[in-house]
Amino acid sequence: HELRTGQSTQLMVPATAVVSSIDAFMAEQAQRRAAATKACEQIIEKLQALLGKVCKDVTTRAKITDAPKESALDPQPAVTLRGKSKSLFAARMEAEEKAAAVRRAQAEAEMLGDFIRLADYMAVSACYALVTETAECFLSSLLSPPGKAG
Repeated sequence: HELRTGQSTQLMVPATAVVSSIDAFMAEQAQRRAAATKACEQIIEKLQALLGKVCKDVTTRAKITDAPKESALDPQPAVTLRGKSKSLFAARMEAEEKAAAVRRAQAEAEMLGDFIRLADYMAVSACYALVTETAECFLSSLLSPPGKAG
């Protein structure tokens, strides 16, 4: 939701605005560009923070923190957990589930580069769409007869 604020960012003075001179137009445009640049930088920083959290989470889950697989799957007497005894079957199933989760996380970790690239493409595409829309609106205001705004 916070990342969508860029859609309302205005890069140019609206075509309906009355501008008294070119100098006033240029001054207003400089202010708009500065505000738009700040808004875009804030959005990119939020996106980077979110990507950083995702990457950290995935790489953390991809690391094997438990004992090696062999010792977890070796036949052992019933495992005791918080005073309750766990059957060998339950312990083995739990170990297999943990190993499967680690494998899934490792597969996700291998895709992080593509995920980051996708997020970058999406950010650039959003900026491109905003600039294109602004240029089209400006062109239509230039081509419209005087007294009629775009």
